[in-house]
Amino acid sequence: MKIGVIGTGAIGGIIAKKMVRAGHTVKISNSKQGAELNAKAEELGAIASTTENVVRDVDVVVISVPTVAIPTLPKDLFADVPENVIVVDTSNYYPFRDADIEEIKNGKVESIWVSEQLGRPVVKASTICWRKHWKMAEKNTMQKTELQWQSQEITQQQKKCLQN
Repeated sequence: MKIGVIGTGAIGGIIAKKMVRAGHTVKISNSKQGAELNAKAEELGAIASTTENVVRDVDVVVISVPTVAIPTLPKDLFADVPENVIVVDTSNYYPFRDADIEEIKNGKVESIWVSEQLGRPVVKASTICWRKHWKMAEKNTMQKTELQWQSQEITQQQKKCLQN
């Protein structure tokens, strides 16, 4: 499968790396350009691309940027992308990071808001695991039997996510 990933932070980077390992062709873009983007692509085993090109000639596009960054993506990003290309959104709205997005704050479902920003239906991928747990899982340093839960730190959903 051909996959485009926009955003190569903790979540997007791990998704890209795992998709490459599974044998998929993966193009990536992020806020960096030139040597930095090329280095990240090499690290992940992916192909460096511009944001405009990462959505072309792919079967799936993964949007993995902070929610507040979604409106900064090119307005016509998906204009020429076929309707059968699946768009997956891994963002999570965090007011402390993303500032106040009034519509979401007032109850609009985040995936609907994202879809409206992109002008395209999205599949919402749950990313309830915290960044540090994604990193630990990627480094294979996290064993189910070794996990120590801290009740104030990890919710039941996060525990379930990490155990699967």
